[in-house]
Amino acid sequence: MKNGKKHALGFVALGLAMLLIASTRLDASQSIGKLFIKAASAGEEDSGEQYVDPELEESVKQMRNRPGDFTLVEKEHEAEFLLVVVKRESQAMPGQPDDKRVFAELRRRDGETWKLLTKLDKHSMYWNLASRDVIAAAEKWVKRNAVKN
Repeated sequence: MKNGKKHALGFVALGLAMLLIASTRLDASQSIGKLFIKAASAGEEDSGEQYVDPELEESVKQMRNRPGDFTLVEKEHEAEFLLVVVKRESQAMPGQPDDKRVFAELRRRDGETWKLLTKLDKHSMYWNLASRDVIAAAEKWVKRNAVKN
């Protein structure tokens, strides 16, 4: 085979390999479902009013910035999945930065109600990393369990 034909075959093979990689990447980047993220509400014992902890809201904002393979929706009724940030804890670590822990619940729409799928608990030295890890864990759980509407 002549040198020019070898180069042409090499370019064709390289092009096919790149096309295969690109199509695989497109599949991987597809949404795994519509997600709404919110902070858990707490009730005032005296008045019965509901309020949201500003610290929980901060974790919600951090999660909304990086939704992973979920498609973020603005309204709860539009979602297939609901991620509720239920608690944040900071624990002192001797000689180290505090350990930041974010607790959340992943739920799936079941008609007009939400069915609990799993509880998530991730920690890091920084709140934003713990929040990012919660989203990653929710994404992994959905993919592993092939939850579809």
